[in-house]
Amino acid sequence: MAETTLGQRIAAKRAELGLSQNALGEQLGVSRQSVFKWESDAAIPEIDKLIALSRLFGVTVGWLLGIEEDPAPRQPRQDFTEREKKLIEQLTSQKPVQPRWQKWLTVAAAVCAAVSLVLSGFALYRNTTINRNLEKLMSQFMDPGERLGYQGADMVSGFTYDCTPSLDLGSVEVAFDITPRIYNEENECSLLALLNGEQIAQYDCVWNGSQYRAEFTLEPENGYQFLFCVEDTDGDAEAAYLSGTALENLDNNMKWPENASVKWKSLALCGDALEFTDMTVDIPLPGIFRDQRGLWEKCDLVLVTGTGEELDRLDLMNRSAYSAQIDFGLADVSFTTRSQRLSCSGITVGDTVILTLDCGLTSGHQFSYAAATWEMTADGLRAVS
Repeated sequence: MAETTLGQRIAAKRAELGLSQNALGEQLGVSRQSVFKWESDAAIPEIDKLIALSRLFGVTVGWLLGIEEDPAPRQPRQDFTEREKKLIEQLTSQKPVQPRWQKWLTVAAAVCAAVSLVLSGFALYRNTTINRNLEKLMSQFMDPGERLGYQGADMVSGFTYDCTPSLDLGSVEVAFDITPRIYNEENECSLLALLNGEQIAQYDCVWNGSQYRAEFTLEPENGYQFLFCVEDTDGDAEAAYLSGTALENLDNNMKWPENASVKWKSLALCGDALEFTDMTVDIPLPGIFRDQRGLWEKCDLVLVTGTGEELDRLDLMNRSAYSAQIDFGLADVSFTTRSQRLSCSGITVGDTVILTLDCGLTSGHQFSYAAATWEMTADGLRAVS
């Protein structure tokens, strides 16, 4: 049997009958949107709708679910299959040699067995389809910033997206730019947002002369996927999956990392200054900032007292001796310097001294990392855990 999905089989049989999605929905008592979701594999028909579809198309439920071979040539529509008719005739022609309650118990058991078979097939189809779709999607995904993976290549020739996180990282502004293979001004286009497979929102796509653009705000959650939907004047619709790592794992990518560090080989108190040798600075940014350039506005190494009084500040972005060795063009920054001195003039025994990284981005985000804390004693500095 050809490797097709439930949605593709429904769409193929609908086309054979010459029905639009609207017309099929009317015959089944559902909306066109429901038929569209079935055919795009965004939803699965309920059991009664599966049975109605099988009778309308002249096929078995098992074939629709993909667990039986290709159907025989389509027969004219009927209320029951021949097999069902024979079973009904056999049941009704039998003499009542057993109590009526036992007969109905037998029929109920048969019905339960049939429902169990349908449910088993439904579960098998759902698991198989979900796994197959995930495998196809994941095999096509590429890193953000490059050409991103998508299904529906006959509809979309490419797309990009930008993410702008709020200052508190509590939300993110998203802008999609989608290039269709064929543009028709009569088509209505939208972007469906799905979270863990469930539709949560639908956004209008506006044509800007070369691309469709959709702008919206998302909460930081993992599991986002998107469907670019095109609906023609007949009410029929098609969809293409769009996705990317930064959006699928949005929650993970919007958390400030806790592994920023400032380390050194040795530290000595020389007069009124702290002297560090072979100092290494490592600052990874949240994943939402990855593959963006021109982000850094400030990166200072600061020495302050426990009361907040600033003792000395070193501008790491504009140091004349080492600036050429530090690349602040990317999100993550990592470098090592041979020797650094920070003044601690004025501190006395009992004072606390804190070494921090004071950082700022052009996006307006400000953050700092406490690298180390010491207490001044009569014998010198003592590290405070």
